[in-house]
Amino acid sequence: MSTLDNARHGRAALRWFTRTAAVAGLVLAGALSLAGPAAANPAPDAAGTIRVAGPAPDAATIAAMAAVSPGMSPTPRRVRHQNPGDFWDCPSGNLCLDAWDPTTGNWKVFDLYNCNRYYFSNWEGTGYHLDNQTGGVTSYVYNQSGGVIASFTPGGGITGINWTPAWSIRNC
Repeated sequence: MSTLDNARHGRAALRWFTRTAAVAGLVLAGALSLAGPAAANPAPDAAGTIRVAGPAPDAATIAAMAAVSPGMSPTPRRVRHQNPGDFWDCPSGNLCLDAWDPTTGNWKVFDLYNCNRYYFSNWEGTGYHLDNQTGGVTSYVYNQSGGVIASFTPGGGITGINWTPAWSIRNC
């Protein structure tokens, strides 16, 4: 075979491979869409602590946020980032809070374990909380003047909350 024939066969093989890979990708995407997200969800543990991170805030909300990562003082037991739709856990005995982090484009999750009053910095917009503490504790969210703007107890599931007016939280 001449060099020209080899080049033609190589291009034909490349075209065939590209088309085959594209069709395989479409078939796989279709199969995954039929399976739906529930098929990929892990089962919750005995305490029901597996959760899915909420959707990202809308573009207008993100644009209005300062480009500063939300923080907390004193330091919580654990801090991590979760993408919208990712699975995350809230260990037994913890109050878990999440706030949108405009610097990373995902949720910043804070696990509070030790009984304390925690102060927020740069918490804006809607976020979520999951109270997985044990016992009959009540958590309180406070505004700038120290007034209670929300309270909740364990067992309420994952709940949305507006963090903008919140300045601190006591998890006990």
